[in-house]
Amino acid sequence: MATPARTLGKMSADFFVLLPPSEGKALGGEIMESPTGKRTGWTPDSGLFGSSLENSRQEIISALSAAQGGTSTMLGVKGPHLDRAQSANLTLIGAATLPAWQRYTGVVWDHLDPSSLAARQRSRILVASGLGGIFAAEDPVPDYRLKMGASVPGVGPVAKFWRSYLGTELSRRAKNTVIVDLLAQEQRKALPTDIPPEVTMLEVTLRTRAGALGGHAAKAAKGLLARHLVTLPPKVSANELEIAIAAWDHPDFCAEIGSR
Repeated sequence: MATPARTLGKMSADFFVLLPPSEGKALGGEIMESPTGKRTGWTPDSGLFGSSLENSRQEIISALSAAQGGTSTMLGVKGPHLDRAQSANLTLIGAATLPAWQRYTGVVWDHLDPSSLAARQRSRILVASGLGGIFAAEDPVPDYRLKMGASVPGVGPVAKFWRSYLGTELSRRAKNTVIVDLLAQEQRKALPTDIPPEVTMLEVTLRTRAGALGGHAAKAAKGLLARHLVTLPPKVSANELEIAIAAWDHPDFCAEIGSR
């Protein structure tokens, strides 16, 4: 059973579910076409947040280029996986893309099953990304590999790099809404310590029935919880959202709600 942190009042708004990316990515994609008919592929200004995060994304891209795509230690992979990751990180500009909800794979995303969601439901999903800072579910995303927990020469710790930018974006894009944070601790380090007052953030942590942190074993449950939330009816109020989290039932895990 969830533990409500506080009463949220009757603020009526739609909401966002903030999800982690996956380390593994689906291969392939399509080259985007601009309104003028030019085929350009991915650029840092792509997607919902691209206009404001373009320069900071370019800093990440330039740092990855200077690092030859990244070392094994930086990227957390070896062998053929490292070769693929380095190649992808060195060819980001103009790369083929998939919508974020198709690019990300793994346990959380498998159990969210985004392909079976309506576009309106997917529009509630935001993804914290080492490359892009934040992506919307329908944003075009290239193949890449860069965890929030990595440190890149010239940029430093990736989560720290994104922290101030994400505070501004959440304040601007999610004003007067509720954000349900389902991130792991690695990605939460990219969120500002003080969330802007116009944004209500619910930090949801999955715990076992004995009270231990869910960890890797809770990833499937996290995907199911995210699906439970994004399939709520339109225009759900903040109180109804908190009730929905409390009502979520899983045999092995419960949702603990905190606020930032």
